[in-house]
Amino acid sequence: MRNIITSIIAIGLVVLTTTTAAQEKLADTTEYLPVSLFAGVSGGAAFHDAEFIQLPGLPNCCEPYTGATGLSALVDVGAEYRTAIRLFTDNLRLRLSVGAQLMPTHFRQNEVVGNIINNQTVTDGVVEHQLDLSYLGLTIQPGIILPLPSVDGLQLMIGGLVTLPITTTVEQQQVLASPTDQSYTFENGERFRARNSGPLPGATSPLLSAVAALRYVMPLSQSWQLVPMIKYQQALGSITSETPWNVTSVHAGIEVAWQLPKPEPAMPEPPAPEPVDTTPITIVPPPVLASNVSIVSRTAGATVNGDTIFAPVITEWVADTIQSILPTLYFEYNSTNPVGGEDAIQRFAQAVKQSMVDSTDQREHVVITGSASADEDARLARERISRLLRDVPVNQNHVSVVQRKAPEARYPGLAEEDRFVRVELGSTRRMLHRFAESKQIMTEAVQLAALHTITCEAAPCVTSVNVEGGRTPKTTTTDVVIPITADIPVGSTAEQPSLVSVTLRTTDSTGNSVDAAAAMVLRRTVKETHRNRLWTDPTGVVKQRGLLLAVFDFDQTQPSSVDLHVVDSVRIALAHGRKVTLVPSTDEFGSDTYNLELRKKRAEVGRALIGKAAADLPVDLTATNPTTPHPMQRAVSRSVWVRIE
Repeated sequence: MRNIITSIIAIGLVVLTTTTAAQEKLADTTEYLPVSLFAGVSGGAAFHDAEFIQLPGLPNCCEPYTGATGLSALVDVGAEYRTAIRLFTDNLRLRLSVGAQLMPTHFRQNEVVGNIINNQTVTDGVVEHQLDLSYLGLTIQPGIILPLPSVDGLQLMIGGLVTLPITTTVEQQQVLASPTDQSYTFENGERFRARNSGPLPGATSPLLSAVAALRYVMPLSQSWQLVPMIKYQQALGSITSETPWNVTSVHAGIEVAWQLPKPEPAMPEPPAPEPVDTTPITIVPPPVLASNVSIVSRTAGATVNGDTIFAPVITEWVADTIQSILPTLYFEYNSTNPVGGEDAIQRFAQAVKQSMVDSTDQREHVVITGSASADEDARLARERISRLLRDVPVNQNHVSVVQRKAPEARYPGLAEEDRFVRVELGSTRRMLHRFAESKQIMTEAVQLAALHTITCEAAPCVTSVNVEGGRTPKTTTTDVVIPITADIPVGSTAEQPSLVSVTLRTTDSTGNSVDAAAAMVLRRTVKETHRNRLWTDPTGVVKQRGLLLAVFDFDQTQPSSVDLHVVDSVRIALAHGRKVTLVPSTDEFGSDTYNLELRKKRAEVGRALIGKAAADLPVDLTATNPTTPHPMQRAVSRSVWVRIE
């Protein structure tokens, strides 16, 4: 084997010698340096040629180890340098790599022995001598690469390999191979003996080897190459100094190479600057033109907070309408439908709710009386109460329910007044009320002004004005105060804020222009409020003849309900010295003489309701007895009114 390696090296030297004359320096016309980096891996079989019985420190007997086959693997990285020596179609290359090589192997040698024991029986057997080597070394591999003719990319690599052992471990034992019966053992009672382990004695360091490889370069790109190879490696000495032990290996492997690019050329020096003309230049500045604008209010009482103007320009007229409602709801004959339809019961229910809230004690006792006329089914009284309670939520713990069937009416028309539900709040049987508020507003236009601050060296300067959210009579002006009127925008209300903006463009006599703009949020606020109170009678008509103080049942002088709000209003009017007149009234039934006396008695009841201050109040007894077909209107006609002047 050594002769083969020697022949390969000799052939390489001859080829190198014969091509010396063809050396030439490569023209540096490529973009890459003559240096490339590579990484490779290879592996294959390792053939161990040895002649020893035992190694020092690892006793063995009798049969020598002669040879074994194991594995060999190598991983390395390195660099190649492309020389200027031309050989065939390529250049000669030098390389150097470092790596790690693994060479495990297993020696096996059989021996026939005669001391195999089975209880009292001793027989012959076969002993297998086993020696296992684990070998890991650091490698340094120099070499040269010679291109081969005829095939582009085919190369021959020859060189050496220096291996520095890192770890070497030897494990040795004798194992009973035959007989296979487990009852047969050595004299120690086991089926193995002479088991030893330790480092390889006298491991050669460094271990020198000759290497030859056939390579084929496969370009992947301009800078990347893939190189498969077949490699032959022959150790030039024994791997241990204690005994002859040579190793020969054959590998197949692959490398990946990357050729280093040339660095970017340095940027050329910038050209020398041209000489600068140092002649002074006189610069005449243009005339100054500057403009600024702000928005202010010209409305009396206006205030400003940040970017918002609060302008008091709204006048309110508020009408508080108080409708007196009889605490009695009348129904159609033989029906639970109220007179006046669904609207009537909704108004009545609303009046009950508002009157209960208006009460000083919302827990006061409530008496609900349901009535059926003499010509109706008595059960209608309860059904009419139930109809009302569906719309009037009351506390069941503070409600009393009374059902009645009225006797025969004295007059046919009075039977309509016996079909009712009456709500009595507390002990005073007070009148119910519905409260409503209506509002009308008048808004004045907000008066603003745009204040223009201007610096104009090339007079005259003329300003064009554009206003959004308002209007101005001056669309082109030289004035510095520009009036603006802001109306309510279309589609908005007085309470909604609006935006007023002004944009000015000022031009001087040279044609230069400058712009200025300003904007403010405008909120219109209430300047004054006028409030008026209107009283309406139970029919919804504004009271022309006065305020309804109390109402009475037919031919009665004790009121069925009293309006406590009117009582308070009369007492206040008397305290302020105003003139108050009592106006009692009766319905159309009965003679004039009888009704006159009845009106006098009701006037005295009115005095009593007002108190001591009403002892000398005048009474107007000239009221007529109107004929009214509606039961509520008839009930209102049996009343006492108060006229305040």
